[in-house]
Amino acid sequence: MPDKKKRSPQEKKALSYAKDRRNDYGENDKASRKAVPARKAKEHRQNRRGAKQAANQLTSMPEEVAEEIESSLIQGVERVGAWKKKPDVPLEKHVATRQARKPS
Repeated sequence: MPDKKKRSPQEKKALSYAKDRRNDYGENDKASRKAVPARKAKEHRQNRRGAKQAANQLTSMPEEVAEEIESSLIQGVERVGAWKKKPDVPLEKHVATRQARKPS
């Protein structure tokens, strides 16, 4: 295994500021552990429910329309643009924001 370059504490801190990230949407940071999977699960349930309802209506539609809807269900066209977690901000920006809000 090649030797790693030894970094000074200042280099380590600069690297940490650049690479580490913090959530910035105002909730408790630990809440993300439950909230993100719950939101994703809710989206998936809504997608499955919509697909099931569309599939149940296929028998009462003209054949051309039914084929188009069936194709979109298979391709997952309705799922495009679903909920996504807001990306976290770099630690450097987060610290700067906190410092700016701090009373002097």
